[in-house]
Amino acid sequence: MRELLARGDLDLAFLLGPVDDLTMASCDLCAYPLAVIASPDLALGEEPLSIAGIRNFPIITYPKATAPYPRLRETLDDPSLPPPRIFGNSSLTTIVQMTLDRIGLSLIPPIVVQKELREGRLRTIETALRLPDLVCMAAFPLTLSGSLARPLADFAQEVAAPTRLRRRRE
Repeated sequence: MRELLARGDLDLAFLLGPVDDLTMASCDLCAYPLAVIASPDLALGEEPLSIAGIRNFPIITYPKATAPYPRLRETLDDPSLPPPRIFGNSSLTTIVQMTLDRIGLSLIPPIVVQKELREGRLRTIETALRLPDLVCMAAFPLTLSGSLARPLADFAQEVAAPTRLRRRRE
């Protein structure tokens, strides 16, 4: 979506932040903590899982072009070991299904899988991994500041406000 915004094919996009582009305006909508999620049937060993323990499994998460991926890769990087097996996917449905199928661990916000967590089909894993929250943003090219993009981004912020307030209280 960032490329589509830059090319002018989109006027406004809701995407994962941060938006580090001087030609774009952006505003935070909401943020969610990331967690390591797994099938309860996946043999993980003792928790909390160390960074080395996490590296023993494939990790399914957001695509390479989003903030969680490079931060995860940097955290798991160890020059003395083979690269970690991180699989980026833009479909949350696919990430969740791969986790349910015991293909590996997923790094996603628990809110995405709250039903599966409640039903016991997935569980949150305690780990040594600490990553910043996943930030959702509205972004639009600065050249469109006089268009509907800014008012729509402001409206999206209003709609997301109760979620931001609820997150701070939790």
